[in-house]
Amino acid sequence: MNVDDLPDDRTFRNAWTDDNPTTTVDVDMVKARQIHMDYLRHIRNKKLEALDVEQLKGVDVSSEKQALRDMPQNVDLTPYQTPESLKAVMPAILQEVNP
Repeated sequence: MNVDDLPDDRTFRNAWTDDNPTTTVDVDMVKARQIHMDYLRHIRNKKLEALDVEQLKGVDVSSEKQALRDMPQNVDLTPYQTPESLKAVMPAILQEVNP
């Protein structure tokens, strides 16, 4: 295997596979989707922590927190067939600025 056969982007490194009959290393999209969902959950958890602080201040953030908790069920990553398209997925609720 040559270093030129490796993907340039290492975002989904743990999803790399050499199962296909090509000379290059490919990305297992099932694994890549799980890696990306874990990344989205990480961002969501940081936002939930920030909302916990607001809740302690007496601000009602229950609807925002529920929307964040529901995010994994509301995001379908199956239509994304390439690592590049998958990497670009960022739900709007995770793009919003923290309170």
